[in-house]
Amino acid sequence: MKSNTFKVTCLGVLIVLSIVQTMGLWLGEPLSHNFFGIKNTPTMVLKPIKPESIWLNTGGEYTQAYRITDSQNEYEGIVEELQHVLLDYEGFDQVGYSSGDWASIFNQKGIVYEYSIPVTMDEILGKAVVLPYDYKIHSVFVKLGESSIADDTIYFINEIDNYYVTININSTPYEFANIYSLFEVDNSTNIKYQPSIKDIKAQYIEGNTFLANISEAQPLYYVPIMFRNDLLGVDNKMLMLEGYVDQFFEKPIMKEVKTLYNGVIEFTEPLKSIIRYQDVGVMQYVNLTATVDPRAMSRLEAYNLATDFIRGINSIPASLKDNLYLSDVRVSQGAYVFDFDVMYDEHKVCIGQNLKSMLDISSAVTVLVKTHKVMECKWLTYSIYRAVETSQTKVTEGYATPIDKMYANLRTLEIKHPVFANVELIYNLTAVNTLSNIQWGVNYQGIWYLP
Repeated sequence: MKSNTFKVTCLGVLIVLSIVQTMGLWLGEPLSHNFFGIKNTPTMVLKPIKPESIWLNTGGEYTQAYRITDSQNEYEGIVEELQHVLLDYEGFDQVGYSSGDWASIFNQKGIVYEYSIPVTMDEILGKAVVLPYDYKIHSVFVKLGESSIADDTIYFINEIDNYYVTININSTPYEFANIYSLFEVDNSTNIKYQPSIKDIKAQYIEGNTFLANISEAQPLYYVPIMFRNDLLGVDNKMLMLEGYVDQFFEKPIMKEVKTLYNGVIEFTEPLKSIIRYQDVGVMQYVNLTATVDPRAMSRLEAYNLATDFIRGINSIPASLKDNLYLSDVRVSQGAYVFDFDVMYDEHKVCIGQNLKSMLDISSAVTVLVKTHKVMECKWLTYSIYRAVETSQTKVTEGYATPIDKMYANLRTLEIKHPVFANVELIYNLTAVNTLSNIQWGVNYQGIWYLP
């Protein structure tokens, strides 16, 4: 009798566990997808925020710089080298800052990590560190010696508030092999750049930017590009879309499909997620789960979730995905919103305001992260195509001309002392299926102008 009672009890427990497990599969967290969140421990080392650009600075009173290409994912190794050195540094709790002239730092030979947004030390290291102040960093300058940086210095520069943090790593016998190999490359045929902080035009530019030194004698040759939506007009569009959206669903066979009144195709897994496709070339993911996560989430954790999510999206063409950089971060209703834009052939692809409005986007890829999960994502389904080279296309106008023109234009509007956030050569994208050329762009109060 007791034996039968024991068997019945065991069977009951197994049935309850089976029910709980089944409910978890239907209503709980995803089975194997990394799209919806990761569980981080406070001591986890994450990927640092990727710089917008990395530069070789030659040093000297009349220093020049060369942009390091990221065409073969070179930045990953260079960022990791900096991270490895800093993770072994033990004096962060004692580092102070220096105020005043930081332009002289650029008189030294070194490598410059340039960020599009102010970042923290945590976001450069990939790990939380104790600091005496909450420093905001725009660029990192690694001073280089002849063969190693064992006796040299790393500067963390705030270009707006004019201070810098100095770390001496003379007790760390590291060699930046990837970095030093770059100085051995013949850069004589590459475009030279002038750090604006060392130029007569420094008064017109906020912080530092690298100005392309081009002229009639030393022009910039380039190939125009075109944005084209590969899903537009194809016969098997629905079949392609089905393949793209299934990766977001736990049970793709149960998804619902409908076409909305404005032509938007919507794929839904009830209580889980929605994927929308618009024929203008935009897809959107919406996470419908409402799990509350009480753990605090840093911006770096959210950034890693966002970049991991983007990496896994099959419907972002490689010509976009492989050329993204972080262009902006903001906080909206308790969520981090990351904007990623395109850097193609070492030049930013700036989407015009009218085109952004038509596509209803703020960037090429936008990711919203909240409670350790990606809650929304919107991205373009456009590929970048290079124009057929029938003749050489070039830019010969130097940087002084657009700066002077923009300054004069703003003075006519009675703006006394305008200061520009950036001045650089950009691809100006105003329409799709149309060739875009490189032009001088001036960024003033967050908007790109073409004077």
